[in-house]
Amino acid sequence: MASICSSDMHEYIASLLARGEMQVVEKEVDPKYELAAVVSQSQKQSDKAILFKNVKGSQFPVIANIYGSFSRMAEMVGAKEEGLNEKWLSIFKGFSQTNNDYINIVPEPDDLQSGKLSELPSITWREEDAAPYITAGVFLANNPDAGTPNLSFSRCMMLNDDSKMFCCIDAPHDLAKYQSAAEANNESLEVAILIGAPPPVFLAAVASLPIKQDELQLAAQIAGGLLDMYACEHIDLLVPAASEIVIEATIRANERVEDGPFGEFLGYYCDVNKGAYVLDIKNVRWRKDAYYHGLLCGSREDLTALAVSWGNRIYRDLVDDFPGILDVTINPTLFGSIIKIDKQSEQHPRDVIDAVFRLNPLYNRMCIVVDKDIDIHDLESVWWSYLTRGNIDTRTHLFSDLPDVENTNYEFSGYLGIDATMSLDAKLKRSSTPGEHEINLDDYFST
Repeated sequence: MASICSSDMHEYIASLLARGEMQVVEKEVDPKYELAAVVSQSQKQSDKAILFKNVKGSQFPVIANIYGSFSRMAEMVGAKEEGLNEKWLSIFKGFSQTNNDYINIVPEPDDLQSGKLSELPSITWREEDAAPYITAGVFLANNPDAGTPNLSFSRCMMLNDDSKMFCCIDAPHDLAKYQSAAEANNESLEVAILIGAPPPVFLAAVASLPIKQDELQLAAQIAGGLLDMYACEHIDLLVPAASEIVIEATIRANERVEDGPFGEFLGYYCDVNKGAYVLDIKNVRWRKDAYYHGLLCGSREDLTALAVSWGNRIYRDLVDDFPGILDVTINPTLFGSIIKIDKQSEQHPRDVIDAVFRLNPLYNRMCIVVDKDIDIHDLESVWWSYLTRGNIDTRTHLFSDLPDVENTNYEFSGYLGIDATMSLDAKLKRSSTPGEHEINLDDYFST
């Protein structure tokens, strides 16, 4: 299957509309709570993307849940859902073998318009959020020492001030290390915030590469060719020409402020963050008829993107070191991974469980290993395999900590490993009916 990952959000939205995979909201919605409430309720019923055509107080239509579907994420890179990790692995291998001559510098788009930060939708997502937040902005910055581009996500707190915003950058992120390098020279760090980034750029930002690797180059690999880029007006950065909205800014050196509380991806409010950074806004520009991408943190879209990223990192690390690794998912619950294996020995599942916890102890707290006949995206099937394929007590493994691994928990202690595989000498044979997976029920039932 070839990739259909459009390098233009306009084109991708048009394709979703044509295929009936986008719900359209014509009525005016209030950006304070109402828009988020619609997104939240819709995602409980459907993985369709959403287009809000009329957002109170702003000229911009808002798109949401663009990346809230595993099947769409797989389709973007030319894979089926069950082959997403394998396809991602081939993209990473191809990316590592390409040179860095991937940028096609073009003039800035003719339809670019300049404006103010306050003209963008001011969306308040959760009841106790301190202010409206930009939640789907892709931060683009260059390493002050090596010049390597980095793509990442950081929330931006809007302040009723067109000249500045506050942003939260997690300490382990490469962007925080870039900022630290700039601050060592008492310099501000230049960043471009892309709202409605081209899908390959968004996917590359999700992927989270080592600090020395170029995530824009990965975006070009996903897109299948060159990236058209143009020069910013007020900072020394090139940005993808197909970005819907670009905010040019600098991050002040050695200054920290407070932001939050804010409803984070875990589904809880974070405390007031006393280490937020100050963004000085230098320029805000957008394409004609630009779409504003809004992401409800902790929602289907947020967790799907994280699950694709974290699941693939586990898959990449396991597949070269262990035989029989077939697939990995972290859906539907973050911090809990499900691994499909072609079982090699009775010890095989336990070895995989131990390796998964050690790969990223901050973000792996539960691991379930299943046989090759189980659909890892069907949680009912996963639990059925655990409950029907052997002794419950001997296939459950609890760890208080991980020997020789420091800082092994995020906020809680302990790890749960579950071997849901069948014993190699088991006499169980799964029942099946010939043809059941090929039948199209529309041929049998009248509507």
